[in-house]
Amino acid sequence: DSVKVYSEDGRILFPGPVGGDGRVDLSPYFGSDLTIPLEKDTTEYYYLHLIKQGLDVDTLQIDYRTSIDDCNEKRFTKINFYYNEKLVYSNAGEQRGFYVELFKE
Repeated sequence: DSVKVYSEDGRILFPGPVGGDGRVDLSPYFGSDLTIPLEKDTTEYYYLHLIKQGLDVDTLQIDYRTSIDDCNEKRFTKINFYYNEKLVYSNAGEQRGFYVELFKE
């Protein structure tokens, strides 16, 4: 199987291929120059392209909010992750960052 993950603007987040462990790791902001919106509910979409016998496109949706903590660092204060419109992860606690791991079943 060939897997690639793209952002809405066409930026490639995961170029493939999937390793022997069947895992895809995504960190949309790590090592990028993208600005994370502050004090604003934000929704972003990513698209997982699976090429097996044709093209299958899955949708990843991330809803989040960030704020500045007491140490003047940006923190995620809400994260909801949807896979093909199904909520698969939710956290309303404070986090420094997030990443997504997808596993092949």
